[in-house]
Amino acid sequence: MSPKFSYTGNAINTSLPYRLVHIHNNAGSPAPVANTLRFFTNIGLSESSLNANDAIVQIKIRGYSLVDSSPIEIISSAVLTNKTNTTINENSSDITYLTPGGVEVSLFIDDATKTLGFTVFNEKGNSGLTFDTYIRINGTTNLDFEPAIVKCDYDSGNPQESIKVNTETSAHLFSN
Repeated sequence: MSPKFSYTGNAINTSLPYRLVHIHNNAGSPAPVANTLRFFTNIGLSESSLNANDAIVQIKIRGYSLVDSSPIEIISSAVLTNKTNTTINENSSDITYLTPGGVEVSLFIDDATKTLGFTVFNEKGNSGLTFDTYIRINGTTNLDFEPAIVKCDYDSGNPQESIKVNTETSAHLFSN
């Protein structure tokens, strides 16, 4: 972030800028190669999350699909409403495909946690799929909130915890 970071518009800042929150790689991985991958976030409207009555969450994935031999750039915009029972306002939400290819994305609310999630689908499978996930949030009163991908499910119904990267020092940023 720039040391001269600023904002305009509202009298108080209610947005968290895009930040890299997750990297997904199936290339060379022994992981199952499913057609549908489900990613679970920690993003909801509750007091322990965004602490808002509604919010706009943008999820950008950028990467490459080996089975399609094409780059991926997709922006999903989810308008979340109803703090006590978070839902996605389908009329105001959108998914924009900035590059052609077979990868499709959809949004969902996890019933158990009332948090936002998204699926990544390719009818050819996800072998060799690699992408970065960036998240931007507008409409939060919790500017200390750290969005995250907390789990991933390879079409099994048994989500696995995401592996956390040690970001305390740059020497360990991309190590296991």
